[in-house]
Amino acid sequence: RSAHKEDIVIYHEAIDYIVEHYMDEDINRDTIAKSLGITPRKLYRALQGRNTTINKAIQTIRLHKGREMLRKTDMAVDGIAFQLNFSTAKYFYRQFVQCFGHSPSKERELYQKTKKRKKR
Repeated sequence: RSAHKEDIVIYHEAIDYIVEHYMDEDINRDTIAKSLGITPRKLYRALQGRNTTINKAIQTIRLHKGREMLRKTDMAVDGIAFQLNFSTAKYFYRQFVQCFGHSPSKERELYQKTKKRKKR
């Protein structure tokens, strides 16, 4: 039981760290584990229990940040992908569609329509 609770705490601490450091190019399992004062193996097990991996968690947070950037800026999709450290804009695009079910340009379009309706 207490090991399970400890894994939950580690999971949340890791997510908090990722949210704070998602822009770091060198963010990975080892840097996160070191900052939390645990072994990479212990970190891996804590995330495995939540059906995710470090890389998936980092990518999901970056995709959500990309979604926010699409909504709040006029920045091109390529620029957003580059700024969020995706290897290519095409990769960002594919992962965005997989995560949200539509393209980045559709996200921007849907958000603009919602914003206009709220102004009325």
